[in-house]
This record gives sequence, C-alpha cells and structure tokens, in this order.
Amino acid sequence: PVRVSLLCSLYGEAADEQDRLLDALRNDPFVARLSRVTTGDADFAFTVIAQDLDSYDRHIASYQHSFSGLRIVRRDMLGDELKQGLSIPIEVAA
Repeated sequence: PVRVSLLCSLYGEAADEQDRLLDALRNDPFVARLSRVTTGDADFAFTVIAQDLDSYDRHIASYQHSFSGLRIVRRDMLGDELKQGLSIPIEVAA
C-alpha cells in the first residue's frame, strides 16, 4: 500500500461545498486522517492509504472531478511509519 499526505484548498466554492467535501473525506475509508489547517495556503490536510499509485491517482481524480475548486497545495508520499500514537505530558488546569 501507499500512503500520501495532502494539503488542499477549495477555491471559489460556497461554504456548503466545503462542508460536502469534508463530509465525503470523513466518510471515505481510504482517508486515514483529516484535519483543518489554520495557517499557510491550505485549508485542510488529509492522508490517503491506497493499494498502489494507480489506485491513489484514480481516487484523487474522482475528488477533483466532483469538486472543481479543489486544489492540491502539497502532496507527499509517506514512507515507513516510525511512531504511532500520542502521549503528550501536558497538565490541564482543573
């Protein structure tokens, strides 16, 4: 399998289109992670896991066809996962 991390924006689309796109990504079994981006040129980030590059390309092409304003700001192929999980030693005030 391949893992690809994408930073994307949705240009020229109404707010309901962004909601529709985010709902599609949330419900997509190939999307492993989805986050809003608060700085920079992108609006959101997500990670796609696909069987191979051809499968990934077809999957992303279907999103670009369905959402004409979707722009990929950055795309990175991820290698071996070196750490998984989250353990942050932060104290929360009561």
